[in-house]
Amino acid sequence: MLSSVPGFWVEDTAGDTQNNVFARGIVQDGGYRYVALMEDGIPLFPVSELSFYNPDQLVRIDSSVERVEVLRGGTAPVFTPGALGGSVNLITRKPARRLAANLEFTTSSFGTRRVDAWGQTPLSKTWSGIIGGYYRGSDGIRDPGFTSDRGGQIRLGVAGAWGPVQLEFFAKYVDDHSLFAVPIPLQGNPRSPRTPDGSNPGTYSLLSRDIALASLPGSARQVGLESADLADGIHPRMVTVGNKATWKIADAVELSSLSRFTSGDIQFDALFPGGAPVTGLEFAAEAGVAPAFAYATGGVSFDARDLVQNHGHWAVHKSLWSLQNDSRLNFELASHSLALGVYVANYRASDRWSLGNLLLMDVRSRPRRLRLEQVTDSSGYTRHASFTHDASYDAHAYSVYLSDEWAATRALRFDTGIRFDSEDVRGRIADSELIDLDGDPQTRYDNATSVLTGAGRGVRSRFEHLSFSLGFNYELNAAQALFGHATSAAKLPHFDDIRNGVLIEDEVTGYELGYKLLTARTALSAALFQTDFNNVPFTDILSDGTTVVRRAGTRTRGVEIESELIPLDWLRVRLNCTLQKPEYVNFTGSALDNSGNVIRRIPQQLFKVSPTASFLSDRLRVSVSFAHVGRRFANDANTIELPAFNKLDASLQLDLRRRWRLVLSGDNLTDSAGLTEGNPRTDLSDPAANDYYMARPLFGRSFHAALSRSF
Repeated sequence: MLSSVPGFWVEDTAGDTQNNVFARGIVQDGGYRYVALMEDGIPLFPVSELSFYNPDQLVRIDSSVERVEVLRGGTAPVFTPGALGGSVNLITRKPARRLAANLEFTTSSFGTRRVDAWGQTPLSKTWSGIIGGYYRGSDGIRDPGFTSDRGGQIRLGVAGAWGPVQLEFFAKYVDDHSLFAVPIPLQGNPRSPRTPDGSNPGTYSLLSRDIALASLPGSARQVGLESADLADGIHPRMVTVGNKATWKIADAVELSSLSRFTSGDIQFDALFPGGAPVTGLEFAAEAGVAPAFAYATGGVSFDARDLVQNHGHWAVHKSLWSLQNDSRLNFELASHSLALGVYVANYRASDRWSLGNLLLMDVRSRPRRLRLEQVTDSSGYTRHASFTHDASYDAHAYSVYLSDEWAATRALRFDTGIRFDSEDVRGRIADSELIDLDGDPQTRYDNATSVLTGAGRGVRSRFEHLSFSLGFNYELNAAQALFGHATSAAKLPHFDDIRNGVLIEDEVTGYELGYKLLTARTALSAALFQTDFNNVPFTDILSDGTTVVRRAGTRTRGVEIESELIPLDWLRVRLNCTLQKPEYVNFTGSALDNSGNVIRRIPQQLFKVSPTASFLSDRLRVSVSFAHVGRRFANDANTIELPAFNKLDASLQLDLRRRWRLVLSGDNLTDSAGLTEGNPRTDLSDPAANDYYMARPLFGRSFHAALSRSF
């Protein structure tokens, strides 16, 4: 969905959740760091990104979501904390005073079994209710040999009036598992990569039932993760409740208050890639032992001339709690539309991590664990935890903001906004050290195991920032307009920044100047933009558990074009295009000065064209989508190139009779193996054509079918 937004580069190859959204060339190590993901006007959680947490873990798109609104740059950081790149707002269905319902069944070429439903009903003369959600099971395109994606979501809502006040109450519960897909071993030219075992790169699975059978080493008991299970994947169990009240005080004055309470846990179990494959002979020689490999299950010997790989089970448990309120007074004053708002948030997080538990395995889709005398334990671990972590944080934040929409003339409008943010964070972080867990140097797998020491150290930090936004819109005539915007804002440091000693705000200055055209058959928006970041931190946790923090200023200049053409009554063509130059300035934290290099993982060209043809009085709609993604670099030094790729999708929607609808869709129809990222936990030179390397390709070709019935 988000890949349709101009200026957004979306890496959507991690699975159903934990994907990456980059807005207008902003540097980051992944996630939603500078894009606020909201539901019905308030953030899902006050922080848009934490280690092993993305807000997309807390929300699912189902039939109870009515529409999605996206704001790029502009006033986004004035109305939403930390939304320097933009905000995405999922608008859910609101109950109406009539009986209505919808039921939908979905299947796919990779074993999806899903049902979506919603229904609404009047409850009294002034109140109505709605319920919706989904439940599903799926083997996943990268099928590990078991049902990896499973679970569901339920949503409840009640709306009505209490005198002059309009009230809404809502609740949601998410309990869902999703596989986290990571870079896989590849070889050959990155433009047409091959897997070592000859299987399809788009369906290759680094996880298997045998790999999932390996319970974590005893070192995980210290943080209560000894029962962590790779088959669980990313598993949020979150409760959300809230309400919205709107009071029309007078014809020109309205008061609104929106509250959201969220509480629950996220268990994150996944394989994280280590180095590229090597032969068993090379691996044993480096370890200084005889190459006597055997499978961990069954004990059958393994040919040391074949390839082996060493990847980590990273287990993380996060508990999240937040209470947010955004209250706003809107009033009309002559030619001004004013909004005065106060945002308050109390939120907590606790972390327990066991990272870097490295498993030795063969190299094929759905690999099997290996044992090597003196190198692995009985389960196949070559190393027990390289980083054990226990921390808890508590934060209080508040913001005051004021915006004004001033109609200076009939043709000219100015939009201004100012926001003051304050944040106070307290926390406790346990220290850790590396020890020989059993005191026996011959058991190499636990000779450098991370364990916690002491009760932990306290941390406290306080941050403040003043942001502003100024924009204009000038109507040249009834069909054309010019617009522009300047924004200066900052994202305050979050819990992980404080843990890593990063105590400086992420400051951004953004500019845009654009043109809009709207006629009966043409809609066009074209904008020039520039985004300047000052001293941005981005963090990588390497395969050995080491945390690397690098800082850089960045500058991205570009143009975004969004258009829709209707050349024929039955044909619509949407076109999105982003051309940009994202580059580093004042780069620090690396042995090399990478200033002037292209920001890693961000393409310089994004192009998408989507024609839709309608037939049978608009009962049949056929759509095709062609996307082109320009080349990117996997590392800061720009020595590892991720080649450009194309992707073709299509869908058919047929309305059957009055209330039935059939939707057929195909994703990646050409089975493109385009690489969306390299291995972010290594930083190697550009591989030769026959070398092995780790990268994450697109998901392979797949098909969906959905049949729905409305009532």
